[in-house]
Order: sequence, then structure tokens, then C-alpha cells
Amino acid sequence: MKIALLGNLPRPLDNSLYRGIESFNSSLADELTSLGHDVTVYTSTPTNSSCELKNLIDPSCLGKLKELYDKGRTNSQDFAKIARHSYLSVIKEIESLEFDLIHNNSLETLPLLASSTINTPMLTGLHHPPTSKQKYLLEYQTYRPKSFYCASSNIIRDVWKQSFPDLDVAMIETGTLKLKNTVELNLSESVKSGIWLGSIKEDCGLKEVLEGCNLAGVDIKVFGEIESESYFTNEIGPLLNKSVRYFGHMDMETIKKHMFNSRFAVAGADLKRSWILEMLANGLPIIGKSTPELKELINDTNGRLYPKNVPALVARSIESISSLCRVKIQQNAIKDWNTTTMANKYEKVYKFLKAIHDRDKKEKAYWYLYTSSKQRSLV
Repeated sequence: MKIALLGNLPRPLDNSLYRGIESFNSSLADELTSLGHDVTVYTSTPTNSSCELKNLIDPSCLGKLKELYDKGRTNSQDFAKIARHSYLSVIKEIESLEFDLIHNNSLETLPLLASSTINTPMLTGLHHPPTSKQKYLLEYQTYRPKSFYCASSNIIRDVWKQSFPDLDVAMIETGTLKLKNTVELNLSESVKSGIWLGSIKEDCGLKEVLEGCNLAGVDIKVFGEIESESYFTNEIGPLLNKSVRYFGHMDMETIKKHMFNSRFAVAGADLKRSWILEMLANGLPIIGKSTPELKELINDTNGRLYPKNVPALVARSIESISSLCRVKIQQNAIKDWNTTTMANKYEKVYKFLKAIHDRDKKEKAYWYLYTSSKQRSLV
């Protein structure tokens, strides 16, 4: 199949949702290409993808777009004009090149709006709760966009279904792990320390985790960006010592080196799904406060969740993970959340949507021939 993956206009570098979607497009495109599909990614972010990449935006507009971001004018008419021109130009090109399907992962509503005017079936990926623009588009327009929808998790699907109960939304869990990237595990009994990942801010639960580690008698390394200086200085600083060390905000490749000599990982509040999966792929049981996001990934075989941030509950969770098999945690993570499995599932959806589109197209052709012959008989 000839597939077009739609990305996003450039966003500020700290926009993790934007970066996550662009990474999703790149990984999915590589896997689809390996399955024999002809894939083109329309993006504004350079990637190492093996498939064809095309600019989503005219390079001459990048300077103006950056200026609008710097001034906080992303809701201005100037920004809307650039976005409209970019997406409509790309969709026109997709139509002219006769793609079999558009997989729209854009945060903008323009591709959705255009879906009713084009002859190419569209699958729209839902990676976040509906924005105000998307709600307006689906609630108040006289017609709904002609698109199919696929959520990246059960939580996202449930949020969309709450807003639009009659919207037909499929679900394919986002896989971020590579089958060939299995890492070696350090299974030495002497390894007992853990790592904590997350944003350091009020109510993040880090203080209770450090106190819980002290009760359990284990060391812990802390990684994450400090969002609240006062919280870190007043609550976390006094707890730092040889057993509790803060390493700052680091990239995943650097943290992986510390994972090798760790026995467990604690997921801080709002830790990205991709980071949690990476820790599971490194054979680390996950400990954390029970949230809908964590409950979707963590069960009794790969971690422990506690109901509230209480040091005693954290300590009990740490002590109970000794019975978990790290090899099975790694194997199950890679089996369930790898990019190859994800691509295979999307391939089935693509073929299903194309079959529906081809059937509808054939029925319209028959209807046209039938009505035309009737009209001719009346002449």
C-alpha cells in the first residue's frame, strides 16, 4: 500500500507531545516499510527514518513560524494562515500522487476538516484528549469529518468516548520497543538499589519514595528535571546522602547505564509511557502510585502500585518485588509493546479501511451508471 503519515508543524523543543508523535511516525514508518509498504512521512522534524521524508512546511515560512512561537502568537491569524497553506498543499499533493491511505497524526484540525473533501481514506490517530478545536469541529459543524479514528491507549479512547459517545474509536497500543534491541541484564543478587524518574515538583511523591527507600534499606538514584526549586531545596535536599543521590535531568541512553546496576524503578508523576516501557525492557519492576496510566501497563507480574504516597507503602512495595522475575519482565515488555507488533496491527486496520473505501467507491460507480442509464432512457 502507498501510505502517507502526517506529522505536525514545528513546535517548541519542550513540547513532549509533539516530539512523541514525530517519534511515533518515524518508528511506524520504518516498520511499515519493512513490511513492504511504500511510506512517505510529511514532517517538520529531521529523523533517521529509512522511508521517504517530505517537508510539511515551506522552508521559507520557518522563520515566521519561529517568530510567532517566540511571541506566543500560535492562535493568531498569521499562524493559522501558515498552517492552512501547509496542510492543504500537502493534502493536495497526496491526492495527486494517489496514495491509498492517509494516517493523520497531526495535532491540527485542518487535515480532519479536509477529510470530507478528498477521495483518499483517512485514519486519524488520537494521542491526547480532545482539544478545544477538535471538540468544536466534532460538536458544532453541520457535518462530521470523514475519518476513522484509532486511539493509542485505552485511557485516550475512554476520554474521547466520554466526549463523543457515538464516535467509533479503535485502539492500538503504542509500541516503542525494538525487537532487536534486547539489552543484557545484570541479575547479580548484590544489586539492590533503584532509580526514580520523573518531574520534581510539589505532590510528585519523591519525598515519600526516598523515605520509603530508607525504611527498606536500599539506595536510590534520582533523575529528573527540577520544576519546583523550593520543593527540591526544602523537602528533597535534606534527604540527599551517599544512599540517595540526585543526578539531574539526563537522556535515556545515559540513564540506561544506571539501569544496568539497578533492581527496580520508581515512576514519578506524569512519567511518559515510552520511559516506562524502556525501563520494563531493561527488566526493571516498576513501582509507583496507582494512576490510570500506570494501571494500564503495570500488574502483579511486572511491578507494584500503592494507593497513596506513604513511605511505609513504598517500602512494602520495594520489599515485595524480590519475587518478580526480571527476565520475564523484559521478555513480556518486548513481546507486548514492540514496534513490529504495533505496525502489524495498523496494517490490518489500513487494509480494512481500504477495503471499505474501495467498496463504497464501487457502489458509487454502479449507482452513477444506473442513474445515468435511467436518465438516458427518459430522454
